[in-house]
Amino acid sequence: MTPSRTKDVNRAAPASWRRRAVALTLWMLCGPAFAAAQIFFSFRAADGGGLGRIEVDAQTGDFIAQEAVYSAATARAAFKVAQSPEGYAALTVNERGPENFVFRAPDGRVRTLSLPDKLDEVRLHGRRALVGGEEGGVYLVRLDTGELERSWKLAEALHPPGRRPEDLRIEREGRRAWVTLQKDSKKGDREGQRVVYLDLDSGAALADLRLPRDRADLHYGRDGDFRQRGPGPEIVMPFESAGVLLVTLDLYGAIGFADLTEARQGRLTNWTVLPTAPDGSWGAAFPDRVAAFAAGGREFALVLNAGAAGGAAVADVAKRNIVQRLAAGHGLSTPAFVPAARAVVAASGGKLKRRGAEDVEKTFHPRAEIAVFDLTEEGGPLALRVAPTGDPAHALRPVAPESSALILVNVGESADAWLVMDIRDGRILGRRPALGRVERLAP
Repeated sequence: MTPSRTKDVNRAAPASWRRRAVALTLWMLCGPAFAAAQIFFSFRAADGGGLGRIEVDAQTGDFIAQEAVYSAATARAAFKVAQSPEGYAALTVNERGPENFVFRAPDGRVRTLSLPDKLDEVRLHGRRALVGGEEGGVYLVRLDTGELERSWKLAEALHPPGRRPEDLRIEREGRRAWVTLQKDSKKGDREGQRVVYLDLDSGAALADLRLPRDRADLHYGRDGDFRQRGPGPEIVMPFESAGVLLVTLDLYGAIGFADLTEARQGRLTNWTVLPTAPDGSWGAAFPDRVAAFAAGGREFALVLNAGAAGGAAVADVAKRNIVQRLAAGHGLSTPAFVPAARAVVAASGGKLKRRGAEDVEKTFHPRAEIAVFDLTEEGGPLALRVAPTGDPAHALRPVAPESSALILVNVGESADAWLVMDIRDGRILGRRPALGRVERLAP
C-alpha cells in the first residue's frame, strides 16, 4: 500500500496568499479589525474539479475573495474536504488514480499524494489528516511533510476481516480515532456493523466493537446479499464530559449510547438504543446527521433524520434519553452549532431515504430554506424556525461561529452559487456565483 511521492503543486505561495495568511493571522490574534474568515470547499466543473477557498468578512458578510487553490482534470471526482484551525485544508478525490489526495498548508503551498484507494472521508487534527477509502483502507498523512505516516487495510488489520470505513472521528488530543464500518461485504466475508478504535501513533486497533444485530425484522439480505444485515452504524461521536460514545444506527432508525471508557477497552457496556423517528417507530427514520451542542452545563446531540417523515431528535447524552422531537423536514444537511447566535443551523439538502423491497432507496429533493434550531433557554428545549433562501439550499458553514451569527450557504439548482445570511433574522447580505458545482464544504 505504498503511495507515490508527494507532489508540490505550488513550491512557493503567491504574494497574495501570503498577505491573506498574514491578515487572517492578525484577525485571529487581534479580533474584529481583521474580520476575514476563510472556508474551503470542493467543486466540480466541465474541465475537472478541485479545492476552492472563499473569504467572507465575519462582521459585514461581504465577499472578499474566491479562488481555486487547486484545479485539475484528474480531480473531476473532487469529493470531501476538511480544514483545521491551524490553516491546513485537505481534499479527497473519489477515484482510484493519480493525485487523489490534495492538501494545502497555511502558507498557501499545495501538494498532492496518490493513495491506493477510492477516497471518501477526511478528518484533520493539527498537522495530521485521517483519510478513509471505499476499498477498505484508512490512511494517516502528515500535512507538514506530505509523508504517509501509517495505513490500515481493514480486511487484514481486523479479525474477522473488516470491510470499508464510513465515519472517522479523531479524538480531542489527536492520538486516537474512532472508525465506523457500516455494512458487511455482499458475500459476508468482510464484516461491518462495528466500531473500531485506532491508536494513530502505534497503529494498533485498541477496540473492535461488534454491534448487536438484534432486529432481524429490519434487515435486508435476499439472494445471499449480506450488506444490510445489522444496525448500520454511520456517525460516531465521543462525548468526553458525559463519558458516552454515541453512534447513529441508520438501518434501525436509531441512535446507540455506550460507556466511553469501557468502549475504549473493547467492551460495549450499558448499550442503549433509542429510535429517532417523530412517532418513535423503528427502521424508517434513517438518522445520518448530528450536531453536538452544550446548554445549561449539559451535552446534547441534535440528530436529523433522512426518512420520509423527517424529524429531529434532541438527546441528553449523559442521561441517554431523547428529550425533544421536532417536526423538521427530511434530509437536513450537516448541521453546525453557532454559539454566537445560540442556535444550531442546517441547510435543506433534502436527502430522502425509503425502505424498498430489496434495499434502501435514496433520492434528493433540496428545499429553498435553512432550518434554525434556537436555544430558547439554558438547558431548555430548541425552537425550530425556517429562513427562506430563494434557491435550493444544499449545505452551509458558519463564518466565525464563536463571534458571528453569519453563515455561508451553498445554493442554486446546480449548487453553483453562494449567499451569506444573518441567522438571527434571516437577512440575506449578499450573493455571488461559485467556481462550479460545489460538492462539499469543510465542516
